[in-house]
Amino acid sequence: MDDTSDATWATASPDLRPRPDSEVGWWFLQGRVALPDKSSVHVMVAFFQVHAQDGRDRADMLLLHALPSRPGAPPLVVSRVTPGLARMHETIAHRLAGHVLPGPLARLIVRRHTVVMSQRARLDGVETFDDHAEVAPIGLDIRWRDFALADAPDGSLTLTMPVDTEGTRLTLSLRPERPWMEDHGHRLDPRNQPDYAYLCCPRLSATGSLGDQPAQGTLWMDRQWGGFENWFFLRRRRQVRLVGWHWTGLSLDNGHDFLTWRRMVVGDRRQNDCYVVRFDDDGVAMIEGQLEPLPAPPWISPRSGIGYPLRHRLVLPELAGEIEIRPVIDDQEIPVFGVPSIWEGAVTARGRLEGQEVTGHGRLELYGHGYATSFGDYLRQQMRHRLRRRG
Repeated sequence: MDDTSDATWATASPDLRPRPDSEVGWWFLQGRVALPDKSSVHVMVAFFQVHAQDGRDRADMLLLHALPSRPGAPPLVVSRVTPGLARMHETIAHRLAGHVLPGPLARLIVRRHTVVMSQRARLDGVETFDDHAEVAPIGLDIRWRDFALADAPDGSLTLTMPVDTEGTRLTLSLRPERPWMEDHGHRLDPRNQPDYAYLCCPRLSATGSLGDQPAQGTLWMDRQWGGFENWFFLRRRRQVRLVGWHWTGLSLDNGHDFLTWRRMVVGDRRQNDCYVVRFDDDGVAMIEGQLEPLPAPPWISPRSGIGYPLRHRLVLPELAGEIEIRPVIDDQEIPVFGVPSIWEGAVTARGRLEGQEVTGHGRLELYGHGYATSFGDYLRQQMRHRLRRRG
């Protein structure tokens, strides 16, 4: 894409409050913090608010943690939902199925799908809590059991989350080191219709503690909200197609940050939209680029059976750049209620940019690889699910 001057910076603290008029929205943080012994831990947390389409006022919640673990081992994962999320997922499934199947058949398929999703969630360790998070209507103030994310009068943010089952907590104060990008999906990619809102700060300095140890580092934060359509599915005339994506947020040691999103229409290899946003000391700009999976065998999850392409290359022709992205460890799959599992992992980055060697770190998100693209795929998924239940 060509550079554009209409991507905007927020001149003051961005409005991070909840948006009850949107179908779905989330707050997402990822990054790395260092400890006194020179080791570092990778952090990821995402809090989702999903608003009902049946007239109820109360929103349902989904919380994902990817927690620090011992080196070389999979991260400790928390996937937590409120009970109404299952009802809401069924409502959305009816909306999609009704576009492609006769009414009675659509209802039958959706009922079976809902049962399987609930069974799979229990097998994957997705926790359901009856209590809802406390979410303030003004500003940013989210509290749910042992998790909290809130803003402070001085413009900083506070993050509290558990890091193990023993009650150890990570507590951080976050301060933006760069202005926030405030933009909309249709400007990032004109094909993003209906529109959605996107706030992003790629560098927040993080200071605090992990248990009784001081911790400091840098985190990346995204805030997005909008409708399900176009993010999770596309509707073209009478056809409805599911959407997957590859997303990266990379922070390089030379001061550059890159946000990359590559959308994929499930079952159609021709549709691969990609945009790249560059952040540096001069501001933010959209640049030409492509995120490409490298020719390597996919990693196959021992739990879901999904294959994920974990090694990627970010190609940036305008900057004479080519950056290889590799996972810190392979097993960073996270179960999510109602959809195939997502691979959401810490990565390292290494390559060249404008004639100079660069290194860095970040996160890679791979969504949509578990969707069935044929009836045969669907039957194989059902058989695997039955074998897991019997095991």
